[in-house]
Amino acid sequence: SALLGVLAQRLVKQLCPHCKKEDTLAESYAKAYNLPSGAKIFTAKGCPHCNYTGYVGRKAIAELFILDDAKHALKEAKDDTDLRAYMKNRGIHTLSDYLKTMLLQGDTSLAEAVRIGMNI
Repeated sequence: SALLGVLAQRLVKQLCPHCKKEDTLAESYAKAYNLPSGAKIFTAKGCPHCNYTGYVGRKAIAELFILDDAKHALKEAKDDTDLRAYMKNRGIHTLSDYLKTMLLQGDTSLAEAVRIGMNI
C-alpha cells in the first residue's frame, strides 16, 4: 500500500555525430527485434572528436510504472512478461521502446541498444 510507482532508468551511449557510420540492419535482426526491414542504422567508428571510441556523451532513458489502479496487476501477474503486457496495454513506453527509437533515429548503435536491454 506504500508503493506509489517503480522507475527504471539507464544511460545510453550516444554515437559521435562526426564519425558515425551508416549501416543497414540485417533481416534476421530486424525480425528478432521487431524493427522495420532494411532500416538504416549507424555504428560507431571513432575519430579525434570522440577520442576514437565512436561515442560522445550519454542520454538518460526511463520507464515509469505508476501504481494508481494497477495494484491488482501486480497481484495477478505470474511474471514480468505479464506486467510488461499490462504496461503496453496502458500505453506506457518501455526502455526497449526508447532504445528502438534511438537506434532508428541514429542516436545509438545496435550493439549499445542490445547491451542496455532492447528486448527481442
